[in-house]
Amino acid sequence: MQPEMVFQKAWFILALFFTVTALLHWGAIRSGEKGGQHFIRYFLATTTLKLFFFLIIIVAYVMPKPADAEHFAVCFLALYIFYTVFETFHLLKHFKNK
Repeated sequence: MQPEMVFQKAWFILALFFTVTALLHWGAIRSGEKGGQHFIRYFLATTTLKLFFFLIIIVAYVMPKPADAEHFAVCFLALYIFYTVFETFHLLKHFKNK
């Protein structure tokens, strides 16, 4: 892979996604213990808030540095999709066993 195609600050995005996903996953497991309705409200609310939070981060990064916008957006989108699939898979696996 060519060096100019790699986003140099990908470790920051990776750490951000790991932290946010771990916290929300922990909260989803705890809310699932309180019942199905509580879990559904928690999951939908946190998914919406997470999406807006990440959108704010994208805009806050891209506005002052438009030259890095493409690399940042591709890296961010790839990690967003990966962590969303990862989180959903593990929640389905966790609650299917109960």
